[in-house]
Amino acid sequence: MPFDPISYLEALKSRKLSNLIVDTDKDWRGRLIKNLGDPVDPNDVVRKIYVDLIVSTFNITYYLLDTQDADVSDYKEVSITPVDTGVNYTEVSSNTTGEVYVDGWISPTGATPSTIVAGTYILTVQAEKVSGNIDVRLFFRLYERQSNGTEVLIAESNRTNLFKEKAILTCSMILESDYTLQPDSRLVLKVYVEYASGGSNTTVRVYYKGDTASRFTMPSTKDVLDALYFSPKVVTVTSNYNANYGDIVLVDASGGAVTVTLPPPKANAIINVKKIDSSSNAVTIDGNGANIDGQSSIQITTQYESYTLVSDGSNWWII
Repeated sequence: MPFDPISYLEALKSRKLSNLIVDTDKDWRGRLIKNLGDPVDPNDVVRKIYVDLIVSTFNITYYLLDTQDADVSDYKEVSITPVDTGVNYTEVSSNTTGEVYVDGWISPTGATPSTIVAGTYILTVQAEKVSGNIDVRLFFRLYERQSNGTEVLIAESNRTNLFKEKAILTCSMILESDYTLQPDSRLVLKVYVEYASGGSNTTVRVYYKGDTASRFTMPSTKDVLDALYFSPKVVTVTSNYNANYGDIVLVDASGGAVTVTLPPPKANAIINVKKIDSSSNAVTIDGNGANIDGQSSIQITTQYESYTLVSDGSNWWII
């Protein structure tokens, strides 16, 4: 069938694709096709947000937890492994135009890259509007939290589509060039609700953890992979030390007894402590309120003796 100029003009006038007979090649002259549904057939056209999501599967994915971070209690932890039980949610309400902060998550200590690379950063969460009549959208901002507590905005995402019923929502942020972090900085993900107008008090519930599919996906780099999977941090200490997750602690107690205090238990965390000196001074490993094989603390008194400790999220265990 030849090109139909009448349907083309009607579609332009009405701004509706339903009025266009699409049966031949057409020059769209720079115009955009918007609000497509999710693809079903292999030949279906897809939205940019769908492509971004698929591409992100080659990246590092952090799952949003409900546990407050041990060092920065304003934010919650993330994990590279999903937690399948115990759905959590946060509610916010407003009756005026503007943005409302929902909650924040922070990258792991010692596992934050020195540089985050250019690419697409994607947040996927489940959310619903549980009351009110104001149009709402979700978005996020990504910050660098420096070691002194200063937070620097890196970039902001686009807004999700408007939503009412409980749905899985996705918003993405394009980082156009690599961003170098200060030493010992961590990334902070902050989630917001945008209220489009005034109206009756409108409550939004954002779900995470459990089977909500909530996650934050970012392009991977070698130092991220090394920090998460391959390269533990080796530290040598001669005095009392507060250990971090993933530490290999070499203790020289020749100058006196040394206590290594463990961080709060966190599922899948591993710490190794080894006494390297020949003195009789003891190296004490303190569970910091949690048990180590049923004891509040354990000791090493022999040179080159070591303990590898793992956590199930509640206690520490010797392996």
